[in-house]
Amino acid sequence: MNSTRQLLPFPLLLYLLLLLIATVSVSATPAPTITSMTYSGNGCPQGSVTARVVLDTDASDNNKFKLVAFFADNKLQPILGPDIPISGNKRRQCQVHYRVVLDPAFRLHINARGIDLVGYVPLVAGLKFQLAATMWLNSMDMMTTSANLTVIGDGFSIGPDLVQHGSSADAGISNYAGGDSIYVSINSLLDDKLSPGAVVEAPAEEKLWSVAVSLDVFPKGRV
Repeated sequence: MNSTRQLLPFPLLLYLLLLLIATVSVSATPAPTITSMTYSGNGCPQGSVTARVVLDTDASDNNKFKLVAFFADNKLQPILGPDIPISGNKRRQCQVHYRVVLDPAFRLHINARGIDLVGYVPLVAGLKFQLAATMWLNSMDMMTTSANLTVIGDGFSIGPDLVQHGSSADAGISNYAGGDSIYVSINSLLDDKLSPGAVVEAPAEEKLWSVAVSLDVFPKGRV
């Protein structure tokens, strides 16, 4: 008795082959891995910063990731008041140093157009709030990119906390040498010159401030 093998129809075979190629392509770009993180500043006491690398689900390419840092304890919010020396309390800052591991065949690029800043502060009329972040790669690399957010109170946001997002339009920076360090410096500032005598208190509930940096991963040699 002869046995015959039933072959898959060619269109189905072609579809499965293309699906396999697509699967390999999706997994071909390695995600950066955070191996350690240190931070310091009056806006980030020890134990208040967490970070992770996630795939950028808003992007169509599979080589885009986000390095997201969260700042707890409301320490990044500057506070003004009649009994608080403005010169010493209107600015908060934090510098974070990440060490990351990436496949040696690839390099990192910080995409400055994808830097998102999130801050919470109640604003009285005329009070100006500024939140800024500066990023650079490796300790010897002085090339930086930054994002800035400025909001002036309209008099109606004194009750609820105000959240804002900002993105930079500057060019990004690339890590051609394959180093393992990413630095992020965050500053928040309240300027009371537009609203002298303004009072801003810490929020009753904790709000997570965050800085999300878009990371592109490219094979070395690709521009």
